[in-house]
Amino acid sequence: MKKLIFITACLGLIGCAHQPTTKTTAGDDLGKEFVSPVVPQSLRMVETRRGDCPRSINAVKASGWKVQVQAANACVRSGQWSMVEDLGNQLAQAHHLGPWGAYYLSLAAEHRNDLGRAAWMNELALKKAPKNGLLLFQQGRLQWLARDQVAALKSFQAAIDADARLTEAHMILGQQAFLNNDLKTAAIRFQSAVSNEPRHLPALLGVAEVAMKGKDSKVAGEALAQAIFHHPGSFRARLKQAQVFEILEKNFPMALEAYKRMRGLEKERKLDARVDFDLDGKIRQLEGAVKEVSPNQLSQRDPAEEKKVQK
Repeated sequence: MKKLIFITACLGLIGCAHQPTTKTTAGDDLGKEFVSPVVPQSLRMVETRRGDCPRSINAVKASGWKVQVQAANACVRSGQWSMVEDLGNQLAQAHHLGPWGAYYLSLAAEHRNDLGRAAWMNELALKKAPKNGLLLFQQGRLQWLARDQVAALKSFQAAIDADARLTEAHMILGQQAFLNNDLKTAAIRFQSAVSNEPRHLPALLGVAEVAMKGKDSKVAGEALAQAIFHHPGSFRARLKQAQVFEILEKNFPMALEAYKRMRGLEKERKLDARVDFDLDGKIRQLEGAVKEVSPNQLSQRDPAEEKKVQK
């Protein structure tokens, strides 16, 4: 279960779209007008400057709720939690039919490790928008932190059922399915995450890892080529690509090229992680294997990462 610990650092972020991308149809959503113009957006997808978080609540107090939500997002992004709390209180008081004041108060309480208050605030938000995916996702995160894994996974599933754009929920469910050896579900969840964010490295690696376990070198190779195209310094992506060539395809010339490329990037200090195995020994081993199979022939095929990946 260690693979799932990362969710403690994930914060759901809401961002106001200029136009609604979905319509809220639940009749029991009291804050419908506050929910339908809002779409979930991952923190890593948003570039926010520290200055975007107001220094005082007075700077946005007279503004509409959308401006205040944008300000609260900026404060979450920059870690200015006292202002997140102030904005949460402002939204809760001035726009009490909407869920976002309670939501930001939940995030602020979570940051203080006051999980009881965080859960309470999110429950208040859910009463106003019970089928909002982002709030269900926050509920799942808090349940996970409270070590109620069964309830958390149900909440994550409910979150993506309500809003398939919640990439992190897909990732958590995909990792859990993979750990349970449910490769079909894991593949669906990881691919859904990639559909949301085509450059999402952990999702691409997830697709590849599931395919490798199922011995599907084609799917694995395509996912890894995409991962390397967008993240050329990813040690894990390059290692898995070399393993696909070597183990699944028995293509020793291509595997040799992949390992040599990895060694070159290591020397240039362009990998995002330390090589934790005998890379030179692996290269010597494959050089011997290539000579045995075809003494005077090395693959003339270009490395996959150098080709333009079709999107």
